[in-house]
Amino acid sequence: MSRDLIVNDTVKTLGSVSEQQTGVRNPALLYLMSSESQATKQVRRSNINRIVAYLKAPDMYTCNWTALRREHVFAILAAAREDGLSAHSLRGYLSTLKGIAREAWLSRLIGDGEYARIKDIKSPKMTRIPKGRVITGDEIRRLIQAALTNTGPKGVRDAAMIALMRGAGPRRNEVLLLTLKDYAPDAATIRVIGKGNKQRELPLAALVKDYLNVWLRHRGLEPGALFCGVIKSGRLRRDDEGNLRSLSTSAIGKMVESLALKAGIFEKTTPHDFRKTFATTLLDDEVDISSVQEALGHTSIDTTRLYDLSRQKRMMAIGEKVDIFR
Repeated sequence: MSRDLIVNDTVKTLGSVSEQQTGVRNPALLYLMSSESQATKQVRRSNINRIVAYLKAPDMYTCNWTALRREHVFAILAAAREDGLSAHSLRGYLSTLKGIAREAWLSRLIGDGEYARIKDIKSPKMTRIPKGRVITGDEIRRLIQAALTNTGPKGVRDAAMIALMRGAGPRRNEVLLLTLKDYAPDAATIRVIGKGNKQRELPLAALVKDYLNVWLRHRGLEPGALFCGVIKSGRLRRDDEGNLRSLSTSAIGKMVESLALKAGIFEKTTPHDFRKTFATTLLDDEVDISSVQEALGHTSIDTTRLYDLSRQKRMMAIGEKVDIFR
């Protein structure tokens, strides 16, 4: 069977059902709700929505997940690969589809054999140097100065976020999930919730603490999101229940992009660049790699090694020393 026929069959089979699958009848919804971590839920929801788009269905509730088979998984991955998605994204899609199949199997909506065949699909292999670049100290100063030219709470908040991302290396989603109670100024630490709902304490440099404390004088000490939105009037953004509302994932990226332009930095700059700079600087300073791994929240030390630019330079030096005519 050709790839196009498989893809068309997948869209036809999974794309819609006669009635919505809700609650315990919807394996995708069960998979989404099975995680206690909000960051993980966001990733799962994003993957599900993109898979639903490939199936040309209105939403996750109208997909016939109980008809999911091994060949359908391959078809979805093939369509995603054709769109140029990275191996990392493909692994995420496969993990999501396996998770949905597992929930369908646990709910006795698919048989043992079908689940085993999907479970057996191997993840795409990947070993990649982390994307992004290392931001210089001068650029950090210019970004913070650009933030503080914006008078009022927003500029102070943005400066504090930049200082935290550069000084402690949290992931973007970890920053979004921070609440006031996660910050311990007396202990000079901040607690983040990472992948797999794992918590870790990040030590804070004195200067990072200073920027956070200035922000808190504007924000106040009420419970809720540590980095909440700020509207044009300078008031803090709140949800329908009156609680301080966290920034969106895209808002942090737009903030960094806007400040870089304002600071005269025309090289692409992203939130992950601060994390990469934090890691590579520590490794360049010969901080024990296992300590850096713990700070970054990496499960495997091999992931941390990818941030070791000194190691990469040593490998490049090997090539420079090779004389093929010797």
